[in-house]
Formats: sequence, structure tokens, C-alpha cells
Amino acid sequence: MEIPTLVLSQHFEPLPPIPPSQFEISLDAGPVFHPTQLQLEASQPIDLAILLDLNGNGRRLVPSFAQSLPDLLSHALLPHDRVSLFAVQGSCINSAQNLPPAASDRITSALDQLLHARPPRSATQSQPQCKKSDELWNAIASVAQSMTTSPGHRVILVLSDGQDRDSTIHWQALREYCASSSIAIFGLAPAQRKMPDPGIWMKLQYDPFSSLTQLSGGLVLYTTPARMQQQLNHFIELVRGRYILEFPSPDTGAPGVHSIDVKVGDTDDFVRPSGIAFVPPDPSLRSSPTTVASPPSPATFGDHSAGPPPQ
Repeated sequence: MEIPTLVLSQHFEPLPPIPPSQFEISLDAGPVFHPTQLQLEASQPIDLAILLDLNGNGRRLVPSFAQSLPDLLSHALLPHDRVSLFAVQGSCINSAQNLPPAASDRITSALDQLLHARPPRSATQSQPQCKKSDELWNAIASVAQSMTTSPGHRVILVLSDGQDRDSTIHWQALREYCASSSIAIFGLAPAQRKMPDPGIWMKLQYDPFSSLTQLSGGLVLYTTPARMQQQLNHFIELVRGRYILEFPSPDTGAPGVHSIDVKVGDTDDFVRPSGIAFVPPDPSLRSSPTTVASPPSPATFGDHSAGPPPQ
């Protein structure tokens, strides 16, 4: 199993290299174990989906994002990465998917089309099919569904103020879905107040958008139009700097989504792993004469499962 994990200091700064022995993992509050292998995300392929929320205050960041996108494509992303663009306006989503960063002209042209697309009309051509609503969770869920077969490490960047009022899906159910698909969500939102930690803008109050990102293995960055390029580059640095924790799949356990807890020794470092979904091994493979016996997995489930998601 591979678990991309974001690790920063208490002040959201990069840390010196961390050895596998310092990572402590537990599944469903079970026994603690260490990863058997450890590597950095670095140049591994990333499938990046960028969702532009045009319904709220986050839309004021869109012009600066459009200006910064060419530099992001040419300097921060790698040739084997893939980029998809989504724009949600009202209840409708338009997209341009699975493009290589080198196709910068196609991507910037697609962005321009997304931002100026007219809402589709109903059969009578009298009313737009897109209702006026703030369905951010529904939009993120739609983006996540489009990524379930992506081969690279899956990341969604959401440019939004994080407000949702009309979605039919609960944000915790969305988080469960992203966990089962190993999708990390990051947010880029309008700055409201600057925290003393360098390079990162944070809110002081609790909000579901921040919880959704952190519980999926990401976080929300806060920015101004003038700092857009810097924060986009910082976002890519965070993704590239994630640790990929590897360990053998548990030998037994119920199928489905399970909770995972990762700590770095006795520190209070900011550690946010992506989700974990477990598929039990096929019993027939264990008894097959062609199967090579392997030692028991150090990963063992506890008795505190993730539980069913809210409706």
C-alpha cells in the first residue's frame, strides 16, 4: 500500500529528511507499525485537477490564476504529469481533461473557453439548465469521480472561498469517497488574515472546507491576487515534498475505507495522510501452488473503523 503523506513543522515549514523508523502508523487505532519503505513524491507522476469555483468570492482570484497558469505549466509541472481544468458556475460544470503540461497553448485556450462558456439551455431554450446555487461539494465530487482511473498520484486544487449551501452530498461523505480513491484535496482561497507562519495564509475559525482538505491529505492555502504565482508554486512544492509511506497490505480485515493515523515520533508536526481503502487478498491465491509465501504484514487493523459516511 502507498500512502502519500504531507509532513510539515508546527509552523507549516519544511522539515529535514525523516527516516522510516520515525513514522508511526496505525490503522483503525490498531497496533503501531513503521513503513517498510519510504520515498518522496519528487518527480513521480501527478494527476492534477484544478477546480475553479465561479460562484463565490473565490472567483476574484481567477484572473490572477489565468495569468499565472503558463508559468505553472512550464516550470512547476513535469512532462509526465497530467492536468485537467474544471469550472463550476451555478450547478453546471465544464471541463477540459487529461492534458500534458507541454500543451500550454491548448490548456490556456481551454481555460479561456471554460471561463466564457454560456450556460446550456433547456429543451425549450427559454431557461438555463444551470440553477443558481452554491454546490461546491457536488462539484468536487464530480471532479473526484472523473479521476478514479488516473494512474498518477491524484490531487485536486480547488480555487474557492470554501462556501457550500446547496450540495446534496455531505462534505464528510465526500471526504470518505476521496479517501477510498486516494485523492488529496488542496484549497486556494482569498486571504482574510495572515498568520505569522511564512508563506501560508490561514483562517482562525473552523470551517468544513479546511477539514475536508486536511482529512484528505492536503490543506487550504490563502492568497491574494498579487501572491497567486508564489502560492501556486508553493502548492506544487508541498505536493512534491510529500512522503510516500509504503507497507504490505494487511493480511486480514473487512473491505472498505479505514481510518489511518500517522505520527512522526513524539513531535507535534503537521502530518496529513491521504485516505486508505482495503481490498482483502483473494484466499484462493494464498493456497495456490504458484504463490510465494511472504512474512506476515506489520499492518494490523484495530477495532475503530472509519464507519459509514453521512448521507
